Formats: sequence, structure tokens, C-alpha cells
Amino acid sequence: MASKPSEKFAPPPWVAKPKLENCGLKVMKEGKRIQTITEIAQKPYVLFGRNASMSDIKLEHPSISRRHALIGHGSSGNIYVMDLGSSHGTFVNSQRLKKKKREPLRDGYTVKFGASTREYIVKLDLDIDDDSITKTQPNPKKRKLEKTANDIESEQNGAKRAKIEKVSCRHLLVKHKDSRRPKSWKSDSGITRSKQDAIELILKFRKEILGETVDENENENENGSKDTNGNESDKDKKEDKLKAKFKELASKESDCNSYKRGGDLGSFGKGRMQKPFEIAAFALSIGQLSEPVQTDSGVHLILRYA
Repeated sequence: MASKPSEKFAPPPWVAKPKLENCGLKVMKEGKRIQTITEIAQKPYVLFGRNASMSDIKLEHPSISRRHALIGHGSSGNIYVMDLGSSHGTFVNSQRLKKKKREPLRDGYTVKFGASTREYIVKLDLDIDDDSITKTQPNPKKRKLEKTANDIESEQNGAKRAKIEKVSCRHLLVKHKDSRRPKSWKSDSGITRSKQDAIELILKFRKEILGETVDENENENENGSKDTNGNESDKDKKEDKLKAKFKELASKESDCNSYKRGGDLGSFGKGRMQKPFEIAAFALSIGQLSEPVQTDSGVHLILRYA
């Protein structure tokens, strides 16, 4: 499918060396994944089009232009898609893009080229749910900013809580010898620890995170009991400490490539992650830390932040 372009192309000035070294596109057709494109993690930009000599990724549909679109990395670490003046357009979440104007891509976004029915699901880290995508999310007619649970509750003016369709989480992954891919960025050799050792490590990290975020206002009174009359400001400080400690540990200890972002997975809906991970993530309240969660990837510690 990949082909080396022979016609010279002048890339836009914003493209930069990739910082997301494990990103990719899950190619979906009729609800089934048919391919994974990994080339976008290997260089500053990748060209999509129908002419093999003008593109890195050759697309077969007749509505595709010879050199249709570009997906590239910015200096900030984000990835972008840009329509290169195609006849039938490039779409993100069903909204047609303006020509020659870059559009940022977030995890889970759906890209389509021309009139092709194939959907290209953006994954910022392919290691997170390499085997978990079984269906595509319904595309909205118009793209809207993702809402947190707090936003939804505000809109309902204190009424019955609306169903949460997306959550935002960080995670810390500890792999073991039986993990789907028992390798880590931390070592060139394979992982040999047992599953039980991985669970114990996660429990250790969990205790370390919670141990450093004990509310400073929980002071012992004269009877030896604790005074828990902290105000909202103290609660916010405690949550900020928890987030900071989690990010610090994930950056050093996680076996997932998301360590580069402090374990940040961004926002995701149901059907994107492996089922045990999804169930645990959606059961968490904002600011809550999970117990150990086991998936085919290893053992996770999850912090929901939105």
C-alpha cells in the first residue's frame, strides 16, 4: 500500500519531527478493522492520494485526488491533517475541511477521504488498545467540543445526571511476561516479571500516589481523631497533587508509550479500549484512582481527570 513519492513535494512549514512515535490510523470498513497504518509515526508527514508516485499511502477509490491530503506532525507534538486541494474533500468527524488549512487530530477522531466509505481512526498510541477496536463511533453531523461530566451536569441545572459518553484518563501500565507485547521502552530486553509481580508493582505505585496526597487539613484533634473539615480549596489542592504525582510516576514507570505524555490517553468513548479497561474507566468519578485493572496489555492504574 505504501509507495515512495517520485514527484517533488514542498511540505508546509509547520511540519516537524514526530514526537508521537507510536501513533497510527486504524482503517475500518463496514465496521471491521482491515488495516493499521503506522507510517505516520515514522516521519514528519505522510501524503495520501490515488497516484502512487505522488503519495506515501495509495488510496484506490476513484473519488480520491492524485495527491489528496497530508497528515503531519507539528512542533508542539500534535498531529494534523490538511486537505491538499482535492476535488472531493477530506473529512474529520463528517465535517469537510477547508483546503490547505491544517486541522488538529485527537485520539479517536475519524478521517475520511473523498467519497470512500473507509474510515481512518486516529490513535495517538497504538499500544493502548491494539486489539480493542471492533466498531467505529457514530459520526456527529457537526463536530462539537467534547464535554466532561461536569459540563453535562451544569447544562442539566442539577437535574438527573446525563449519561456519560466519553471520559478522559491517564494510566500507568506495568507489563508482565504474559502481556500481549512483553516489551518496554525502558529496556531492550523482554519483560520477564510475572503477572503477580506486575499487580504488586501497581499496588505499590497506587499507595505511593495516595500517600503523598493525604489532605493536609486532616489534622489530629485532642482525642486523636482526624479533623476532616477541609474546604473546597484544600480539596482542589489535594486533587492537583494526586494528578501531579500520577503524571510523574507514569512518566518514569509506565511500560506504555504514553509515558511521554505522563500517561495521558486523552478523551475516549466506549468501544475504543479493551473491555476491562473501559469498564474500569467509566466506573471512576472525576479525580478518582482505580484499583489494579488487568487487560491483555498488562496491569493498569487509571486516573480519570474528566
